[in-house]
Amino acid sequence: MIKSQDGNSHCLASLAVFRELYNTQNDIYGIISKFIESIILKYSKHSFSSIEITKILNSEFGFNIPQAVVEPALKRLDFITKKSRLYIVQNLSKINDDISEKREKLIIQNNSIINALNSYIGNELKRDLTDKEKKEITIEFRAFLLDESNGNNFSTQISAFLIQNQNNQQYIESLNKIKEGIIIYSGLKYNPELNDLGAIKRDITIYIETEILFHLAGFNGEVFKRISIDFFKYVSEINRKSTKHKVYLKYFEQTKMEIERFFNTAESVVEGKSTFDPSKTAMMTIIDGCKQPSDVVEKSVKFFRLLKGHSIFEDNYKKYYTEENHKFIIVNDNIISEIKKKYNIDNISSITQPLNNINILRKGKKNTDFFVLVTYC
Repeated sequence: MIKSQDGNSHCLASLAVFRELYNTQNDIYGIISKFIESIILKYSKHSFSSIEITKILNSEFGFNIPQAVVEPALKRLDFITKKSRLYIVQNLSKINDDISEKREKLIIQNNSIINALNSYIGNELKRDLTDKEKKEITIEFRAFLLDESNGNNFSTQISAFLIQNQNNQQYIESLNKIKEGIIIYSGLKYNPELNDLGAIKRDITIYIETEILFHLAGFNGEVFKRISIDFFKYVSEINRKSTKHKVYLKYFEQTKMEIERFFNTAESVVEGKSTFDPSKTAMMTIIDGCKQPSDVVEKSVKFFRLLKGHSIFEDNYKKYYTEENHKFIIVNDNIISEIKKKYNIDNISSITQPLNNINILRKGKKNTDFFVLVTYC
């Protein structure tokens, strides 16, 4: 839903402004009308069509808001009248631009983070980055924050940079504004009745994989913890608003087994029977402060108690691989073998099995209310 803009942080700044306006406006139409005011004043628009203003709005701020949403927002502006198909601005002097100054300030903050990220990656690679690489890093960083990243060239360094700066309050506040803006803005895509944003009209089940659960527990650092807490907070708000329908959070049996294996390995490390990879932040966090295996067990109990506290429960469906569901398996042994051979990946079951499970739950239909929430961080 977000358009990319090469080489700058304007899109991210717009999302952060979107979040700030959400705290002061009564509804989403009111927020969009503020963005429209800004571009009317910037371009001295005395008249325009809804098609034209929608195009400028999306181009200027990196949005992709449909014309059908822009038109009701225009009605919120009392200095505009509509004649035939044109909107006429009565008096430009009546316009208050609440956005430009905020956005420029956020652009400077974002560019400061991106410059620091470039320096960090350059130091890690022990060389100067090319202009092309800096541009690519900016694009990947934006994609990372928008949850569009899928293991690009610099994703590992970006994750490491965020972990290293998890105690940098300025960075955390800036990134949280962007992430919260994404969540609020994304509601435009899924809920055409914008005044009911946050309410849902049918049950939704989201299956969550190991790393995001570890994010919630803080095993992967404070930045990821805060981002995940924001997500679960908004789920709680949706459930509170929706009296008839809910968002259900679950994890597969396979995910539980993966988590239990992880804690078992941590016990073995504490006992001195196994070594560990210091780059694995979650493992470092779990074993930190543990003098004996029982300390790891205690952390495991607290972890699963935390999941229950956020209403995240293990999936209890037991018929995934019965004969009746074989036809819904989309990733079979032959495909897995080809992927392993082509990409030199040994264990891909953590990716393929959830995909099969979701398709089985959907009975092969795409337009259903089961989702899997994963991360490649």
